[in-house]
Formats: sequence, structure tokens, C-alpha cells
Amino acid sequence: MKKNIFLLLFTLFSFSAIHAEIEWTLSDYGTLSIFGSGNMPNYNSSARAPWYNDREKIMDVSFVFVTSIGDYAFMECPVLTSVTIPNSVTSIGKSAFVRSGLTSITIPNSVTSIGESAFAYCTCLTSITIPNSVTSIGNDAFMECSDLTSVTIPNSVKSIGSHTFYHCSSLTSITIPNSVTSIGTYAFERCSGLTSITIPNSVTSIGTYAFNGCSGLTSITIPNSVTSIRYHAFDGCSGLTSITFERTTPPEIEYAVFDGVNKSIPIYVPANSIEAYKSALGGLGLSNIKANPKQLFLTDDEAYTRESDSEGVDVSYTRNFTNVNWQAIYLPFALRCDELKNDFEIAFVNGVSQTDKDDDGVIDETVIEIIKMK
Repeated sequence: MKKNIFLLLFTLFSFSAIHAEIEWTLSDYGTLSIFGSGNMPNYNSSARAPWYNDREKIMDVSFVFVTSIGDYAFMECPVLTSVTIPNSVTSIGKSAFVRSGLTSITIPNSVTSIGESAFAYCTCLTSITIPNSVTSIGNDAFMECSDLTSVTIPNSVKSIGSHTFYHCSSLTSITIPNSVTSIGTYAFERCSGLTSITIPNSVTSIGTYAFNGCSGLTSITIPNSVTSIRYHAFDGCSGLTSITFERTTPPEIEYAVFDGVNKSIPIYVPANSIEAYKSALGGLGLSNIKANPKQLFLTDDEAYTRESDSEGVDVSYTRNFTNVNWQAIYLPFALRCDELKNDFEIAFVNGVSQTDKDDDGVIDETVIEIIKMK
């Protein structure tokens, strides 16, 4: 009888404990429940979480009144597939779920930061939604998440750090929001399944090896905002069939940026910048420099004469004005007014009209009325 009582007490002690600010229990069904007030303690490889020895039994985790998830809290939990993160949590610590068995996770909009390597080596993770509250994503955050097919990066994120999506080989496409100003070193290296990526006009620098080994990419557009591309940034992008630069003045392009890229593919640049790009890219072996037929840059007094350039549906028309007394812009083609930019510093768009002058059913002229701000 005494022996039975001793075994029962031992079992209760192994699966329920108080550690620093938190109390935890692990049920027979593999649910780890964590109760506390305030931040969880941070752990590391030598001072591990108190449930670490039971990590192979943990199948899901729930939190009550916890405001942060500590460093290394759930590392190497191989059957942990589900986590419910409450709205009380504001940060996810370094390596919090590294090498766990998570298949998907939804981060609440209370979280503002995701620590370094937080989900690294979660090879079963297929999708993740990052809320608009997150402003900081640590280096290596999703490194080696080989099954990750989709991720949403919100407009609140300012930069993509080093190795953030390194070797996420199942990732097929990603849109970087226009809040991001820099793409870090190795950020998307070896994302071989990536077939398309949109780099916004807010990014000013592309880091070393940022897209190295992205052999599935077929085309890339370097926006007007990019001023520097570090060495080996697109090395090994062997599937590229074209590269487009939007900037009139070539960005600073370091050595070996396009190593492993077919040197005969067309490089599209602004029409008045062909010679500048030949000089900038010649040392990299890229010589097939062509005027971009879908990008038009005109100044105040320059007449629009290349009507054939407007035949493509994706023509981008940019006109730079120095004369602040103008009242209208006349374009001899139809303009998709739903994409009209209306954030001029010295004026605003008052109205747009389109005319079919010869009654053939095709718009011949677009007039944008401009009102100067006092």
C-alpha cells in the first residue's frame, strides 16, 4: 500500500511543477499547460526548460496569463504540432520553437517581435501568418523550414534579416511589403522552389547572397529605390530569363552578383541609361542590355513619341516635373486609372478623362488634371 502511494506522488511531481514565475502541467494526452503572470523565463542549451526531459510527450501547448514565450522554451519537441498563443503574449523568444514538429501556427496581433531562430528547423511547418503588429523578425527566424510553402509578411516589418528564410526550399512565391527597406544577407538563399518575388520600391539594399541559389526564379525586377546590391546576391539563379532595372542611375553592383546566371539573357533598363548599365554590368559578363519597353521616363519638356511602347498592358509611365506651374498631363494612350498615383508633394490629381478621338472603340488620349497646392 505504501509503495502504491509513493508511485502516485512521484507521477504527480514529474508532470506538474512551479518554475520561477510560471506553473506548468503536462496531461496524459500530451497537452502542456503553462500558467503565470508576466514573462516566461529564458532558457538555453545548458539551463533548459523544466519540461525538456518530457519534450517527446508534448503534443500541444496552451498559455494562461503569460506575456512572453521564453528563449528555447520548446526546442526539440518533435511531436509538438499545435500551439495556441494568447493575445497576452507580446514577444516570441530566441529559438523558442527550434526543431519542433509544428505544422502551422497563427501568431496573434499582440506580438511585436519574433526572436532569432524562433522557428528554425521546423521542417513540418507549412504556413505561417505574421500579424501587422510584428515590427521585428530576428535573424534565422524561419531558416531550414523546408516544408514552408507560404508566408505573409505584414507592412509593419521594416527589414528582412540575415538567413530569415534560408533554405525554405518549398517556398514558391513571396511578396515583400513596401515597408521593408533592406533585405539581409542570405535572407532567401537556397529557396530553390521560389519562382517569383516582388521587391517593393522601398528597398534600398539587397544583401550578400540574399537570393543565392534561387534556381527557380525566372525573372526579377530591381526597383528604382535600390542603390546597392551586395556580392553574390543573385549567384546561382540559373533559371533567370530576364532582369529588369528600373533605376535611371545604376545601383552599386558588387562582384559576382550574377554568377551562375545565363550571360546572354536580356537586361532591361531605362532607355536613356543603356550606356551607363553597359559600363556597370560589363565586368559581370552581362552585355545584352536593352531599353525597357514597359517603362517610360519623360521630363517636363520631353514629348512622348514612342507610341508602340504603350502596347503592353503593364506599361509603367513615370514623368518627372520641375515646372510647378503645369495644370495637366496629356498621355496618348489609355491609363489604368485604378493604379494612378496621387501623392505628389506639390499638387494633387483633380480628375482624369479619357477620349476616343476617332470613335474606333480604343482610348487615344488620357488627360490628368493637376491642381497645384498653395
